[in-house]
Amino acid sequence: LEGGAMAVAAILQCGIPVAKCELLDASAISAFNNYPKEVPDLEVVPTLFLEFTGMSEASVAEQADLAGEVCAEHGGGSFRWATSEEERRRLWAARHSTYYASLALRPGSKGIVTDACVPISRLAEVM
Repeated sequence: LEGGAMAVAAILQCGIPVAKCELLDASAISAFNNYPKEVPDLEVVPTLFLEFTGMSEASVAEQADLAGEVCAEHGGGSFRWATSEEERRRLWAARHSTYYASLALRPGSKGIVTDACVPISRLAEVM
């Protein structure tokens, strides 16, 4: 998790415009893998989801390539990205179904949804 948080800080320091950013721990990915979905099982490791904005597909591709390099410098593994809306939605499916996947681990439980604002440098510590 610390590497993911450090990668996000570095990506922002590079000036890459990040539209969305989510960091899921390995237990969230495991829950997702055990939940019905359209996406093949993901590797059970902390996973960073990023969405970039840009004026053109070329600029977004450049941003994704640079972000991939930054993530690798901070211990990141495989780096997947998509340009089509359909594939983008599939990649974000893990993030969007994590709540229900987590509830499915404990049948009958209820979740409490909250948000937190923490400095990126402290993100891994908070998680």
